[in-house]
Amino acid sequence: MAASKGAAMSLRRAVGVFLLAGLALSHSARAQSVEDFYKGKTISLILGFATGGLNDIAGRLVGQHLGRFVPGNPRIVAQNMMGAGGLVAANHLYNVAARDGTVIAALDRNTAQTGIRGGECEIRSLAADLAW
Repeated sequence: MAASKGAAMSLRRAVGVFLLAGLALSHSARAQSVEDFYKGKTISLILGFATGGLNDIAGRLVGQHLGRFVPGNPRIVAQNMMGAGGLVAANHLYNVAARDGTVIAALDRNTAQTGIRGGECEIRSLAADLAW
């Protein structure tokens, strides 16, 4: 009976060690918080409009204040990328820009329809893949 008690204690001790090790490892493997991700980063706000227009002014106004509402308070830098009615900006966003949340865009609502309607402009982005 004494050997049985000793084996039970060893088993409990081993289970306890494995549980503690599992907790320690799972704590270190947790995902990075949104605030930690954006802290000290810069978000590029691509404006698919000409400089000085109403949409440009509205986009820059939003960019000035948007950083306060994103966890981590990242810096927002507006960048105009005009051309082809916003297709240049849409193609850049879809094909070139980082897909980690550090690049966002303000596009005309008709930009997505251009690919559906067809036309002479070359669209290299899929409207269904862009989050509106």
